[in-house]
Amino acid sequence: MACSSVLTTSLFELAGVLPHRYMQVSMSGQAAGGIFAAVANIVTIAVGTNVSESAFIFFLIATGWTLITLLGYLSLYSKIWVEGISVCLVFLVTLACFPALASSIQ
Repeated sequence: MACSSVLTTSLFELAGVLPHRYMQVSMSGQAAGGIFAAVANIVTIAVGTNVSESAFIFFLIATGWTLITLLGYLSLYSKIWVEGISVCLVFLVTLACFPALASSIQ
């Protein structure tokens, strides 16, 4: 999770140096991510799934979104493919380890 915080902070720092529209786009992206998470939570509650099924659905959404992001990096930014794979692997490892670590906390 610390890697995600550093990445987000770096994004906002770089956007602050550029013209104001870049900061607006990065803030809008953060807001869209929050809205998506809230809507997904409402949908899983409305469907009436239990906690395990809801967690599995969220895990599948995150894994799918990571794969879509990886494909986008590889197709759009062929010059920085090493960095794109590195970022996706960091999130893949985080998504793989987080459920097990979170469930072991008492």
